[in-house]
Amino acid sequence: MMQTIVQLGWLQDAIDWLFNKILSPVFNWLSDLLSTVFEWVFNNILLPILQVLFEKLLKIAIQLIWKILATFLYTILKGLLSIVEMLEESFSVLAGTKEVTVSGAKGPLLTVLVNSGLVRNTILITILIAFILCFLFAVFGVLRSIADMEGQQNRPVGQVLRLTLQAVIRMLLVPVMALMLIMLGDAILKSIQLAMNPGGS
Repeated sequence: MMQTIVQLGWLQDAIDWLFNKILSPVFNWLSDLLSTVFEWVFNNILLPILQVLFEKLLKIAIQLIWKILATFLYTILKGLLSIVEMLEESFSVLAGTKEVTVSGAKGPLLTVLVNSGLVRNTILITILIAFILCFLFAVFGVLRSIADMEGQQNRPVGQVLRLTLQAVIRMLLVPVMALMLIMLGDAILKSIQLAMNPGGS
């Protein structure tokens, strides 16, 4: 029986010798050459380009982050300052340093409310009811005083009339004093505002 080259292993030995002696050193040399070329290309060409590109991208990313953060903080501060401005406006209106317009009347809030028809009519009706009650009690007191004349006189008619007159004066004095105090308060607040803001701003 005759053995073929494959069976004898000569072909395998030839291929192994070819790879070990010729092709393997060539592949190693090509691999070292390509590694050296790629290392030189990366270090001398790509690395400076990538460094510049990375620095620019980093600057853009930092600017974008700062812009987003600044927009967020600006929105928060804008909201807070609008709340502060609203509170300032409310205080100015309630303190009477800013004029308001209610039903066509313009002036400080308390003055406009006191001069409005509803409040004025309510005050007048209250004074009228108090007047009527005072008159009725005065008549009742005079009648009682006259009835007590025959017996023991605790209150003379003159004293009842004097007390009635005092009650009427006090009854009229309260709304007048309140109105005068409101007007005085408005004048003082306007003077303070003028002193603090001489330019009117």
